[in-house]
This record gives sequence, structure tokens and C-alpha cells, in this order.
Amino acid sequence: MDNINLLNKYVKEDTDALFSSSSSIFDIVNIVSKKYYENISLPSIKIKPLRDIYIPNSKNKSIRLTLDFFKSIDDEMYQNALKILSGQSEIPIHFHQCDPVTISHRRSRNNYLSRSIGLPHKQRQNIDKTFTSIDVYLSNSIEDVFNLSHELSHTFTVDTNKSLINHPKDLELLSEVIPFSIEQLLQNYLLKEKVITKTYANQSNILRTIDISDSAFYIQLRLFLIGLYKDNNDKITFNTLKNNSFIRNEEQIQSLCQYYEGSDSILRASRYVIADTIAIPNIVKKYNSNPDKTISQLKDFSYKLESGQPLNEILSTIDIGLSTECLYSLLDKKNEYNKNLLKNYQNNNSNITR
Repeated sequence: MDNINLLNKYVKEDTDALFSSSSSIFDIVNIVSKKYYENISLPSIKIKPLRDIYIPNSKNKSIRLTLDFFKSIDDEMYQNALKILSGQSEIPIHFHQCDPVTISHRRSRNNYLSRSIGLPHKQRQNIDKTFTSIDVYLSNSIEDVFNLSHELSHTFTVDTNKSLINHPKDLELLSEVIPFSIEQLLQNYLLKEKVITKTYANQSNILRTIDISDSAFYIQLRLFLIGLYKDNNDKITFNTLKNNSFIRNEEQIQSLCQYYEGSDSILRASRYVIADTIAIPNIVKKYNSNPDKTISQLKDFSYKLESGQPLNEILSTIDIGLSTECLYSLLDKKNEYNKNLLKNYQNNNSNITR
């Protein structure tokens, strides 16, 4: 298949995914990714990778810190994590070692699906299956605690015998909200316990913001191509691209196809932008104000997500609506947080290079 036909295939998949879902999905993906990307100015930011402030950590210590963290926030979450880590759960966990020398930020630009730095970028995968196991990639660093906590937080309400095939695909948009929330609560816990420094936490936060902004940009690009596709009778030609975009030659089309080949469906690709917008700083502020109520809301959110309830009902558990007004209000708060994060980082790290 030549590149232009391959591109049409990928854009059609995105189009079908967005417009076969509930009517509000396109608006949610478009509004959140567009406003996230447009409100973050990055050209002058120079960041050094986390490997430059590497914090060694053994597997056993990572497991202990993970359990201590969950025990500090909720006994049910702690018991679930303990059951899995002790091999007493129906959900098996597999640990894989990777080279600690290659560690970078846990969401590298080339691999949003795994913090296992240095591993190949995951190809598109069929998620219509039951939840079978957890795979955790270890780098003998403090990032292993974030990795482990993130993956465990996907399992709190999992029914291992229940197929995900009949779940509405738009629920993928919310699949990372709980893990992102848990990661931020973990970060605060590790700061309090003096396991990590404020410098490390800031470095991680700023890199996450940059990566999510990158993701938002690519989502906007994909939405733009969907628009071209639909405006031209469900077909994109080379002339259509040349006359309406930055793409001017066959090599650029090939590069675009390579991007699609190494990416998720548009709904899965959007879930990190959605999660970051909802969880940070919204959930953390809620937790600081009322820890017990917030954990209860997160568990309720997880149960409703697992049972396949409508998006608006799931989001209502954490006091978020789906109206454009609610989304813009949430994004205004998120973008204010991001701007302050970037500003403070620039002020405190003017000589750091990436």
C-alpha cells in the first residue's frame, strides 16, 4: 500500500472511532487538546532529563514504598496492592528489568504507553480483551515506584473474568484519570517522606507537561486531517495535503504514516491529555482539602468506569461536567497551573540544558 492510501486508512480509523462514539466525544477531544496545546509556550524551555538527577532504588524498596504509600491513603487499595504483589490475586504481575543507564522521564516522547525507557515503541494493539496481567519494567530507580503504583491503580475494580469487548470505546478517554491522580498523590507522599527532592518532583512535572503538550499537538494534527478527509468526500489526496497543510512532499507523508503506525487510536492517544487535565491539580487539591472524600470519589469513579457507565455519570463522581462551559473552566485552571509551573521552572533553572 502506498503512503497516501496508508494515510487514508489511518485517518478513516480515527474518523470512525470519533464519530461512532457518543456525540460529545469529538468536542471533548478537540477542546481539551486545542486549549492545552495553545496555552503552553515551550520554545525557550530547556530541560535536562531525569537521568541527570537519577535516584537509585532496588526492586524490594520500590515494592515497600508502593505498599506504604497505598496504606497511607486507603486500606482497600493497600489490600488490593498487597494481594497482587504477594501473588495471591487472580491478576498476575510480571517484572522486567531494563538498563538503568538509559532511564529518562517516565513518559518519554517516543513511548507514552510505558515508562520502560529504551524499549521499542509499542505498536497499535487490540484492547478488546479481558484484563490479564500487569507488566512492570524496572530500572532500579525511584521511577519504579511511580511505575508500579500507576499499574496497580488500574486494577482496583477490575473483574478478571469480565470482557472489555462491549465497553463503549469512548470510556478509553478516562482510563488514565485514576493512575494520574495516584501518581500525583504518590509524589506528594514521597516528598513528605523525603524520598525525593523538590527538584526531582519539579523536573518530573515539567517533563510531563511538555510531553502532554506534544501529545495534544499531534491530536490536533489528527483532527485537522479528519477535517480534510470529511471535507473531500472521505479521501485525502496529495494535492489536498499540499494545498491545505505544511506537507509538501512524499517524504513528509511517509513520516506521517510512520507516526500513525507507532501510535494508538485517537481515543487512546487522547487519554493522557484528558487525564492530565482532570487529575492535575484538580484531584490533588480535592485530596488536600478532604482526603477521605476524595479517595471515596476516586474509587466510585473507578467502579463506574469498569462497569461501563456513561461518561457524564462517571465524571460526576469527581464533580466534573461535560458542558463546554465546564470543560473551559477546568482547562483554565489547568493552564494556569501549567503556566506557573513553567514560569517557576524557568526562574529556578535558567542554566539547565536539555
